[in-house]
Amino acid sequence: MIETEDFIIEIVEKIVAFYHPEKVFLFGPFCIGNITRNSEISLLLIKDTILPKSERTKAIYDHLQNTIHPVDLLVYSPVEYYQSMIDNRSFISNVLKMSKVLYDKDHEL
Repeated sequence: MIETEDFIIEIVEKIVAFYHPEKVFLFGPFCIGNITRNSEISLLLIKDTILPKSERTKAIYDHLQNTIHPVDLLVYSPVEYYQSMIDNRSFISNVLKMSKVLYDKDHEL
């Protein structure tokens, strides 16, 4: 598991240096410990952006193209993030219930 944790930290550091998100959350199998051979590293990024959702991850995926483990990225603007948190049934609210903050630009973790 240490190798996986190191790999996740390395991925997050690459994303932060390249994309400068406000926050990065880990969710899904690697967060809850239900990892299988086909599990992806699922990350939710909060980033101030005006790009449509369909275009937000392309540059990050291009930057991470040589990673050895599949990474699934979601990028939400701060407004989308906070609006989604209001609805307890929203996807973001459910993700955040079982997630871990890996990076927060306002707080050293």
